Amino acid sequence: MATRIDANGDDEHPGGFSLHRLSAAFEAASSRKTGHIESSDKELTEPEPFAHDDAPHASSFSGQFGLLAVEDPDLPVPDPDHPRAGVRVRRRRRLQRIASCQEGLFTIGQAASAGLDRRARYHHLHYGNWRYTDTPGVYRLVSWPPDPLERMRSWSLAIDLAPLTSWSALEALDLTVAGPRQPVHLAVADRRRRKKLVRTVCADLASVRLHEAHSPLVESLNVHGLTVRPASEALCVVVMGERARPSSCAQTLALTEQLIDLGKVDLQELMSVAASIGAGTVLDAFWTRYERELRRRSA
Repeated sequence: MATRIDANGDDEHPGGFSLHRLSAAFEAASSRKTGHIESSDKELTEPEPFAHDDAPHASSFSGQFGLLAVEDPDLPVPDPDHPRAGVRVRRRRRLQRIASCQEGLFTIGQAASAGLDRRARYHHLHYGNWRYTDTPGVYRLVSWPPDPLERMRSWSLAIDLAPLTSWSALEALDLTVAGPRQPVHLAVADRRRRKKLVRTVCADLASVRLHEAHSPLVESLNVHGLTVRPASEALCVVVMGERARPSSCAQTLALTEQLIDLGKVDLQELMSVAASIGAGTVLDAFWTRYERELRRRSA
């Protein structure tokens, strides 16, 4: 038997349906689909808002409060519903902090320590956020300002911050211009480590040269964020490397004498370093001048 529903929504028979019941059933079904529960007749008391000075920063992603959100209000805070909220942003910022100390450069190992794997490297290289450098395994942030010493800095970074020597050190000290075709010269005192690096990283001798000479009498300098050996040792290394070319060796000795006259290189320090690393050509070239300088000081 059909059930008749009156205009007021009250069913005529006890077992029938009314408009009120149909409306309640529809609201219950829609709330289950959307997850939104309508408020009942009972009033819900909202929490009191924080004062302006005491209100912590809330995450715009999760809406919750947390220590990370207080430290950086722009970062979303992970919560049970979004456990990986802000993970990629934190990894990129961690890498930016590493690269900021190295003029925008970083190695593959440093990127991995920041949480960026091979897929992340491919993504950032493909979309132009990173770019390759002349050094294998060293990348650069594209947003970083240009660096005129990038080639020397990247090779030094690839070999555990090895100090510059020879022509590279003289160029970093603004004593001469080696030119872009000149390889980067680095000082690696350990012979076994130097041979291993030549087999692995520094196979291309046109790009980088490793030198053993490292005098304990002088300390390295910090020039534009680069570790640089002093000019006295760098000149001795250049002369030792050009002993087979008499004309080039004579030009380097003339440059050394000019730097001594200008006060850029100390003669006594030069002779001490040459004696400690076995640069006999330098000792023979400046021994007469050194004796004359000693007599002048003792007089």
